[in-house]
Amino acid sequence: MKGMKSIAGALLSVFVMMACSDDKSGYTPEEPTIAIVSQDLSFGPQGRTGTLVFQADGAVTASLTSDWCSAQVSGNTVTVNVEDNQSIEGRVAILTLTSAGRSVKFPVQQRGMIATSFPENDCHAENAGSVMSYTISHDFPVELVTAADWIHPVMEGETLNVTIDPNTTGQIRRGTVTMTCGGQEDALSIVQYDFGSNVAGSYYLKGTSNDGSPYELGFELYEKDGVIYTDWTSHDKWTDAVFPVAFDAEKCVLTIPSAMTFYTTSSGNYDIGYFHDADGTLAVTSAVGMSATLFCEPTLQSTYGLLEDNGSWPGHTCCGFALKSSTKNGRLIKTTKVSDIFLQHVGPLGSL
Repeated sequence: MKGMKSIAGALLSVFVMMACSDDKSGYTPEEPTIAIVSQDLSFGPQGRTGTLVFQADGAVTASLTSDWCSAQVSGNTVTVNVEDNQSIEGRVAILTLTSAGRSVKFPVQQRGMIATSFPENDCHAENAGSVMSYTISHDFPVELVTAADWIHPVMEGETLNVTIDPNTTGQIRRGTVTMTCGGQEDALSIVQYDFGSNVAGSYYLKGTSNDGSPYELGFELYEKDGVIYTDWTSHDKWTDAVFPVAFDAEKCVLTIPSAMTFYTTSSGNYDIGYFHDADGTLAVTSAVGMSATLFCEPTLQSTYGLLEDNGSWPGHTCCGFALKSSTKNGRLIKTTKVSDIFLQHVGPLGSL
């Protein structure tokens, strides 16, 4: 359920089906034998009972076109029972009263339930802890579930308060609150961290090289004037290898450009890095990004990021990184191909 759910279902006018005059024969039928005196057949989403009172010259039977409601006739009253409507969509059934071969039809209307979703599904909480409040309108009881012992959701009327404990673990932590109301469900994913202490710092891009040996390529991640950069200049000769990257604070996801030129000379020699898929196809433009969701690996007490295509490289899955050295005439000197890559936070800035 996304956003405020509108009440569906249009209100129908009362209609009565009667026999019409036969103009050709000049015969005018008798007046209907059933007349409606009063009715209470418009319902909210919760199941309840309504009535319709009629006058009739003879015995009356009742039928309905839907199985979510039922009708019983007693004397000159029809009692209609409706079930809960745990959908946001409204619904209508037709009640037909029949007597002496003539019928009266009447709509039984039930609106859909109101159920407000979270205004967002991803939320960043600072390590200091906080309380987040949401207005949640609802027709049925709200059930809240979380497996995280540092997240405490409480529903008070139509206000949902989510209390986040202070994070003293020194690591990024993630949790989810699931909210169920009637037949609707929504979830809020919470990631708790401080950028300066948990995200910024020294990283290795790690994996396994084409000869089977472990491979590490280090960089520094920092923020300057509102822009986040990866800085690879700790390596010999890579004096200009600084690349802006995207960071989604609400999800704690870092996106790195797929093509990065680390080093060039006046003679045209260069080192360039590409991400590649399982077939070896390269994403050779910086317009393509590889996203790493940063999380804590509890057993190692370390921050990791698993890399995958962020949607800008359709039909491909990020499987590795290729660092190529070449000359101006295009003759390949060296290629280091790395598979099963991930990012690992190894310390504060300058710790490579």
